[in-house]
Amino acid sequence: MNTIQVSDPRVLVLAEGDSPGALSYAAGHLFEDFIGRLLERYGYSEPRTDNLRVTARGIELDLQVRHKLTGHPAIAECKAYSNAVAADQVAAFYGKLSVVRFNEPDTQGFFVALPRFTGEATEQSRLIMSRDPRFKTLIAQDVVDALTELGVVVPPPRDLGVTSDPA
Repeated sequence: MNTIQVSDPRVLVLAEGDSPGALSYAAGHLFEDFIGRLLERYGYSEPRTDNLRVTARGIELDLQVRHKLTGHPAIAECKAYSNAVAADQVAAFYGKLSVVRFNEPDTQGFFVALPRFTGEATEQSRLIMSRDPRFKTLIAQDVVDALTELGVVVPPPRDLGVTSDPA
């Protein structure tokens, strides 16, 4: 039996709405809820939304949370775009995180980039993470891995046979 390996998963935000505006609004709030639930699984409080924007490129979301056990704050910037997220977005978020740390030095920073980063953004985020243990980036594969590890999603059954037209 042949198997298909998905190497670049996509997180789709599927919403309902009567108009393009209502659809965008619903998709933005579904994405906000999704990221909030993901952070809650790792011990963070229910998030407070600082900013939610739905643009032609995709959905942008800024969240503030606090870890339930340690009390340390965290901020998250989440981008669900149709294309890879560029390095300037990572740099802008890290600048914002640095300013927040003037008042709260233990602030954790999360940057969620769906579906993935550009090559330059990947290099930049790896460099920052290697020197700042309180900065973490997640791309679609990381989100899928985290949800699988937590048991929220499970791999598809392997013994289904042909499930679609091979053409």
